Amino acid sequence: MVGPSVTLDETPRLNTTDSSMDIDLIGIANNNNGSAAVAFMSYTTMENLLKPDFFNPQNNMMKTMMSTVISATLPKTTDTALTKPVNLTFRHIREFDPRGSLSCVYWNISEWIVDGCSVVNTNGIQTVCSCVHLSTFALVQTRRPSPEINSMVVTFVIIGVLSSILILTIFGLCCCRPLRDRICGHSICIRMIPKGYSREELSSTTQSASDVFTLNSNPTEASTTIK
Repeated sequence: MVGPSVTLDETPRLNTTDSSMDIDLIGIANNNNGSAAVAFMSYTTMENLLKPDFFNPQNNMMKTMMSTVISATLPKTTDTALTKPVNLTFRHIREFDPRGSLSCVYWNISEWIVDGCSVVNTNGIQTVCSCVHLSTFALVQTRRPSPEINSMVVTFVIIGVLSSILILTIFGLCCCRPLRDRICGHSICIRMIPKGYSREELSSTTQSASDVFTLNSNPTEASTTIK
């Protein structure tokens, strides 16, 4: 407060737990017969009511409240016009996402808007905003949502891959079968030679020893040879 019994030599800084404000109270007092007062408050749970989703509610951006909600006013001051923009410093209450964008916002009837406020500088710990008026302020981070992979799409992809592997396996077996049969037909011959026949007698009565199978009336007396 500035008045007849209180004077200031420099722009005062008002502090709360997680924020601060620099305001030209001297210039405001000069416009109000040498007297001016400012009230600066912080609301630790106000974000539950004034949610960040009220900022640009028409878009589908992800919104995160990055500061406590603060409010500044000039009580008992006739001319409330600011002689200089106020600087608001917000300490981040949540981890800053480098993929996101920060906005200094103020509450206007039913939503957060940015008119008259801008980001001066920021780092991973705090952000400084400049505003040309007093109101209820906050710092909001917006970020595009991460693309979500539909579980049904993943299922179809897996089924498609497995089906392709199965088809290729069957195709490979079918292509290799003639070669396997040809190898078996010329290299390994299984003949059932009845008792009482010699190899020479059986060979003279067959066209190919590899595909002749003769059985004795008594199968237990048959012998097997491999050529």
